[in-house]
Amino acid sequence: MDRWASTTAVVTGASAGIGAAVALALAHKGLDVVAAARREDKLKELKKKFESEKKKENKALIHPFVCDMSKQKDIESLMSFAKDLNGDGGIDILVNNAAILPTGTIAGVSMDKITECYMINVVGVIAATKLAAADMVAKKIKGHIIMINSISGHKTVTTGDLSKTSVYSSSKHALTELVENFRLEFNYTRANIRVTSISPGAVDTEMLRSVQYSGALPMLKPRDIADAVVYALSVPDTVNITEMTIQAVGEVL
Repeated sequence: MDRWASTTAVVTGASAGIGAAVALALAHKGLDVVAAARREDKLKELKKKFESEKKKENKALIHPFVCDMSKQKDIESLMSFAKDLNGDGGIDILVNNAAILPTGTIAGVSMDKITECYMINVVGVIAATKLAAADMVAKKIKGHIIMINSISGHKTVTTGDLSKTSVYSSSKHALTELVENFRLEFNYTRANIRVTSISPGAVDTEMLRSVQYSGALPMLKPRDIADAVVYALSVPDTVNITEMTIQAVGEVL
């Protein structure tokens, strides 16, 4: 991770759960992190937590940025702030983590909720990735874009309450396709940008608790996913880990 020290990482959905864990992990590795989310109070708590934990020699900062990933103007403002954070340094890493999980059958979920889900889970990811990649290419940065996907993006989950996540699952299937398309397009254009999809199983987060998941199965912790992000970033820059699927021991999803 030494080569990433003092570089800039953008983490979306950073107010809690996986996003907060990733933001903390990267900041503790010496990266300046732009932590984006809708809940300003939670972002301030995240910044305070990092400041209380970090080592004296670590000059990294967490920069809270209020952003609604369903809104193009918010995403543009976020990326503009991040690319100018360290002068002409630009955006080195983007972690697309923001997502929502509307519950219910497809027939039962309102169209407003379905639209919001796709705007955040899919369209917002495309918008952020396009802007980050353009900055990386313009500044000849060997960048890395990480998508926090889901096991639901690879198969239909029908276990208990998780059978009511069809809209979310379909959005994550779209993300799985996008990841590979971005990777191939970057390679074809010699953009020198790595793309990694990390697909966790059940993780103990607010989002999973929102579907009243019983917790009878073992669950990962957000830190487990943050460790996977750090690992993907740590391999030599000639190596691209394209997909990581992570599940707790004993999970049967």
